[in-house]
Amino acid sequence: MPQPLHIQYGGRCSYTTVIPLDGLDRVTKTWLQQVIETYRSGDDVFCDDFLDGVIFIGNESTIDFSHDASDLLKSPGTTWIEFWNANSAGDAPPPGPYLTFEQHLLEVFRLYDDIQGAFMSGIVLREHW
Repeated sequence: MPQPLHIQYGGRCSYTTVIPLDGLDRVTKTWLQQVIETYRSGDDVFCDDFLDGVIFIGNESTIDFSHDASDLLKSPGTTWIEFWNANSAGDAPPPGPYLTFEQHLLEVFRLYDDIQGAFMSGIVLREHW
């Protein structure tokens, strides 16, 4: 099993989305809308809750993040954003939804609805598998 990746965000447990920039040096609202829509339609786990935190991964040392793209992320309630340089990130995570817990990025494979409140703990963490 792969090791969880360490991130800078140190807040509460958070749903997170990793978005590769694929060589872009400017994030625009139009481009970001297309990426989010691709996740909505093509990933059976992704929902807007995963936009609570967003990690952009690119090769550029500086990224121009437009104001309208920032406003777009505010509407679903994004509370934090990180930018990773893929050259220095080492093993960059694949795109998609994750859970951020205690400064670690954990891949999410499946979500279960719990409308009855029956789950005691939706996450089981183990140090050793």
